[in-house]
Amino acid sequence: MTKVSVIVPIYNVGEYLEACLDSLVQQTIDDYEIILVDDGSTDDSGVIAQRYADEYPFVSCHHIENGGLGHARNYGVRFAHGEYICFADSDDVIPSYAYEEMYELGEKNHSDMVIGDVKRFNSRRSYSSSLHRRAFRNATEVMHITKNPDLLYDTTSWNKLFRKDFYDRNAFQWTEGALYEDLPVSTRAHYLANNVSYLNKIVYKWRARDGASASITQRRDEIENFLDRFKAVTMIDEFFDKYVTEPELHEAKDEKWLSLDLRMYVNCLGSVDEDYQRTVIDMLADYLPRVSDQAFANIRAIDRLKYHYIRRHDLESLLKVLKFEKRGMKTLRVKYDRSDGQYYGNYPFGEDKSLYRMTSELERSGLYQKLRYVRLDEESLMVTGRMYSRLLDVKHRGDVDVEAFLVDANGEQVMPITVEMERNGKKHTYNLSRDYRRIVRRTNAFRGYRMFIEADALADLEDGEYCIECRYQTAHMDFGFQKVGKPEAGDGPRPYAIRLGDKAVSVGYDLNYNLRITVTTCENEVTDVEPVNEHTVRLLFSDGSAEVREFEESLESWTSFPERYLNTTPRFKRCGDGLLYYVANREGRLGVKLLREGVLTRSSAFVGNVATIVLDDLGELRSIDGVNLVGRRFGVNVPVPFTVEDGEAAGVHTITVTIDFGDEQQTALLRDDTYELHVKGHNAQGSCVYVAYNTGDKRDFFDKRWVSGYRYMLATRATRFHVIVKRSADKLDRTKRSRRLVVKYLYPLMRLLPIKKNWIVFESSWGAKTDCNPGAMYEYMAKNHPEYTCIWSLNDPRIALDGNARRVVKRSAAYYYALARTKYLINNVNFVDSYEKRNGQIEIQTMHGTPLKTLGLDVPGELSTPEAVDRFLRRCGRWDYLVVQSSRAEEITKSCYAYQKDYLRTGYPRNDILFQMRNDEDIADLKRKYGVDPHRKLVLYAPTWRRRGRFDLELDFAKIADQLGPEYQLGLRVHQFAASGFNEEDLDSRVINLSNVKSMEELFLISDMVITDYSSLMFDYAVLNRPLLFYVYDLEEYRDHLRGFNIDLESEAPGPLLFTTDEVIDAIRRSDEVEQQYRGAYQTFRERYCTYETGHACEQIYKQVFEKR
Repeated sequence: MTKVSVIVPIYNVGEYLEACLDSLVQQTIDDYEIILVDDGSTDDSGVIAQRYADEYPFVSCHHIENGGLGHARNYGVRFAHGEYICFADSDDVIPSYAYEEMYELGEKNHSDMVIGDVKRFNSRRSYSSSLHRRAFRNATEVMHITKNPDLLYDTTSWNKLFRKDFYDRNAFQWTEGALYEDLPVSTRAHYLANNVSYLNKIVYKWRARDGASASITQRRDEIENFLDRFKAVTMIDEFFDKYVTEPELHEAKDEKWLSLDLRMYVNCLGSVDEDYQRTVIDMLADYLPRVSDQAFANIRAIDRLKYHYIRRHDLESLLKVLKFEKRGMKTLRVKYDRSDGQYYGNYPFGEDKSLYRMTSELERSGLYQKLRYVRLDEESLMVTGRMYSRLLDVKHRGDVDVEAFLVDANGEQVMPITVEMERNGKKHTYNLSRDYRRIVRRTNAFRGYRMFIEADALADLEDGEYCIECRYQTAHMDFGFQKVGKPEAGDGPRPYAIRLGDKAVSVGYDLNYNLRITVTTCENEVTDVEPVNEHTVRLLFSDGSAEVREFEESLESWTSFPERYLNTTPRFKRCGDGLLYYVANREGRLGVKLLREGVLTRSSAFVGNVATIVLDDLGELRSIDGVNLVGRRFGVNVPVPFTVEDGEAAGVHTITVTIDFGDEQQTALLRDDTYELHVKGHNAQGSCVYVAYNTGDKRDFFDKRWVSGYRYMLATRATRFHVIVKRSADKLDRTKRSRRLVVKYLYPLMRLLPIKKNWIVFESSWGAKTDCNPGAMYEYMAKNHPEYTCIWSLNDPRIALDGNARRVVKRSAAYYYALARTKYLINNVNFVDSYEKRNGQIEIQTMHGTPLKTLGLDVPGELSTPEAVDRFLRRCGRWDYLVVQSSRAEEITKSCYAYQKDYLRTGYPRNDILFQMRNDEDIADLKRKYGVDPHRKLVLYAPTWRRRGRFDLELDFAKIADQLGPEYQLGLRVHQFAASGFNEEDLDSRVINLSNVKSMEELFLISDMVITDYSSLMFDYAVLNRPLLFYVYDLEEYRDHLRGFNIDLESEAPGPLLFTTDEVIDAIRRSDEVEQQYRGAYQTFRERYCTYETGHACEQIYKQVFEKR
C-alpha cells in the first residue's frame, strides 16, 4: 500500500517549481505518490509539472480551471491512496528525509497527525520560522493541543502528515476562494486527533518571496488580506464554541488572535489608506467584546492599549500608540507597585493604570538570555552566558536568585547544577528617545552566569538527552524555569564531544536553540579509516571488525557517518590524486572528506607579533616558488616570507612561513578578511598551487594577537589553515549604540560647521573598492588639481589606494564629519541613508555601468512598500549630476530613478584609459604586469554573477585550451559578488586567474577578445571595437526569471549568442568571419550605447562642475 500521498497545488510558480519538484522526487521513503494539481497556470508551470509526471511513474498531474489554493487541495485529495496524506506548496522545498521519518514516527506512536519543524528562506539566507518557534517551544515527541496550547500556533498545512482515515472521518475541507485556508483545518485537526507526533527536525523549507514575487499572504496592507484572515478567525471561533470544552484553550486561542493574527493588521494602520483603517477598526470594535478578559490581561500592555483605542474608535490615539511602539518603547520604565504587587509601565498616554500592567508579560517573555561559551573537557562541563531582565534593575548580587537543574527528556530533574552570577558587561546602560525627550538608565550589574557539572557526574548519567533548566527570581518577580540556550554564533558555544569513562558526551542545540547534552555508552567505535577510492572507504572498529562503505556521490563532499569516532585530531591518507581527511565532528561521529593535493600545517604559533607556521609538502612538490595569503572574500593576494628545508622523510620539504604583524609593509594589504595559505610551485605535472590544511586538534583555541588596531588569529579548527584579520573600530564607532549617537547628535552639529570648498569625498561599490568611475575621477583630480583635498570612504582603511588621499572608515564619526563638511561628493552607488545633503553641496552620481537589467522603479514590486519607494526617491533626489554614456542611458534613468536634474554627457571616467593607453608600449607594459604572454592572443571570460557567493564555471576551459592550441591564452575574471564561491584550485592550470586585478579597463586593453553574458561591461569594451562573444547558456532563465532587460540582447548584441562550449570554440576560431558578420550590429551598438565616449570624461566633468563653480 502507498505510505504517503503528497498533494501539490500549482499556480504560476515556474520560477520555483523545479526546485520544489526535485526535492519531492528525491524523498527517501520507499512507497509514495505525488499528486500535482495545475490550477489553471498561465505561465509554464503546467508544462513543467507534466514533464515530471511523464518522467516519474509515481507522479501524476491533473490540469483544472483556476479555483484557488483551497479548491486545488480538495481536488487533489480525491486521488490520494496513501495511509497518510500531506500537502506541499509549489514554491517551497522539502528535505529528502522528511516523509520517511515522519511516517515512521506516526506508525510508532499510532498518531492521527505527525508534525515537524520549519525553516524559512529567501534568495539571500535561511532563518528560523518565528511562528513555529512559538508552536514548538515546549514540544515533546507525543502531545495534544489540550495539554500544549502552543500548538495553536502550528497552523500551516504543509509541515504535517494526516492519517488518511482520520482525514476522511472528519471530512476536512480547505476553505475555497479565500486566503489563510490553513488555519481552520490545522486547528480542528489538532483538537480532533487522538495524539500528535512531533519530529524534532526541519521537515519543510518555507520560501519568503522577494520583491515583485511576494506571495499574496505577505501583502498585509491589502484589505482583502485582512478580510480573509478575519474570516478564518471567525470559523475557528465557531468550531471552538461548538466542540471545545476546555476554558484554558479558549483563553489561549483568544490570546493568539490578539497577539498575532489581528495584531499584524493593527500594526499596519499607520501606513494604509483611510478606508482600510476604518474597515479594520469597525470590524475589530464589533469583535472584541467576545474576547475573554483574561486574554486581554495576558497580552502585552502596548497591544492592550491598541485594542483599548480600537474599542473607542479612537484612530488618532491608536496611531500615537503605534508611533510610540516604534520610537519610544526603548525608554519604557517598569515600576513595582507595593500596594497591589504588580508591575506597571510608564506609558505616556494618561489612561487608567490597569492598561499599563506588565506583570504577566514580564513573567512570560521578560527574561533575556544569551549563551556565550561552553567548555567540555575531562574535568567538567562549564556553561557561561548572560541572563537578565531588560526592564528590571539588579543593583546587587543579592537582588537576584538563580537555581539550575539538569533535566532529562521526560522533564524530570536529575541533579542540581552549581550556578554563579557574576559581573558581565557594563553596570549601566542608557536608552534615549529624541521623539519623546526621554532618557532611561538601566542597572544590571550581575547579568552574567557560570554553570558547572563535574565530569564524574556526567559519566554516571544514563544514556539519553538532557537539558539545563534555570529558575531566575528577583525580589518581586519569579520568571519560573526556563531552558538554558540561545547560543551566540561561532565556535565558542559549540565544543567537540569527548569520552568520559565508557561514555561519550556531546553538546548541541535543539531547533529552539536550547542547550542539549547527549550521553551515550561507547561500544564499538571506529579506530581508523582506509581509503579505497573516491567513492569507497573501509572502516576499522575497536572490536577488530571492518566494514566497507560505498557512496554514489564522491567523498569530495563532506560525508558524516553515524558511527562513533572521538579523535579530534585530523588524519590524512593518500587517496588517488588527493588526500582523504577524517576527523570527529562535534557530535563525536566520523566525518570524511576527499581533498585535493595540498600541504599540511604541522605547527603554528606567535612569538611576540611574529607568527611562525611550519608546513610539510608530503614529497609532491619538486620546487617551491612562493607562499601567499589569499583572502576568501576579496581575493587579496599577499606574498609572505618563507624558507625551505629538507624534511625528515626523503623528498619531503619543510616550509617555514614567518609573518611579522608589527611590520606595516607586510600588513599594508591585509584588510579585514579570512586568508588561506597557498603554496605555489611545480609538481610532476607542471605548475601548481597547493592549499595548506590543518593538522591541529579541533579542540584547540585560536592563537591571536592585537597589533595596531587589528586582531590576527591563527585558526586551526577549519579543514584549511586560516589567518583571520579583524579590524578594531575606534571607540565612537565600536557599538551600534555609539554609532547611533554619532548619527543623531554629533552629525547634526557637524553640519553647522562651514563647508570646505576644496574637499571631495569619493566612494565606490559601497566602500568596498577604490576603482570604477570614482577611482578614475580621483586619479585625475590628484594628478591635475592637487589643490583639492581628496577623501575616500572605505569599509577598511587597508583597501589598496594610490596617492595621498585621506581615508575614513564608512559609517564612522570621521566619515560623517567628512560628509558634513565636504563640498563635492562622488559615488557610483549611493551614500548611506543617514547622509543629509546640505545647501551648497554637490553630489555627482557616476553609476557603475549602463543599466542592462531593469532597475529601481522599473521593477514591479522591488520597492515593495511606500516607505521603500520614498527612501529610494530621496537617495536619487540628492544627485545634482548623473554621468551617462549615451542618450539611451538618459531615457532609462529618467524612468528607473525618476531623475530630472542635469546630465553629464561625457561618457564614463573609467573609460578614459581605453583611449589614453591604447598603444603598443602601454599594452606591452600591462601584459608584463599581469603575466600575459605578449605573443599570444588573450581571450578573457568575464561573466556576471547569478547568486551572491556562488560561482559555477559552465565554460569548459580545458576543452577550449586543448582545441585552440598555443595561439591563444585564456583568462578568467570572476565577478566580485561571486568571488567567495570561486575556488582557484578548480581552474585549469592553462588559464590565468585575473579576478583580483583592480582595473577592469586594463584587462580590456590587454584582451584581444572578451566572452561575457549579461554584464554591462559590454558597453565599455565596445569602445575598443574588439570582438565580443556572448556565452548565454541560461538566457531564458536569467532573462525571464530574474529581471527584464533594457535592451533586446538577441537582436542588439554586437556579437553572437552562444550556448555551448563547442559554439564558443567555433566562434573564436572563426573570429575574423564573426567580426565581419557582426560589423554592422557592432557599429549600431556603439552609436546607440557609447555615444558620449571620447576619452576626455574626467576633464569634461571637471570643467562642467568644478571649474564652473
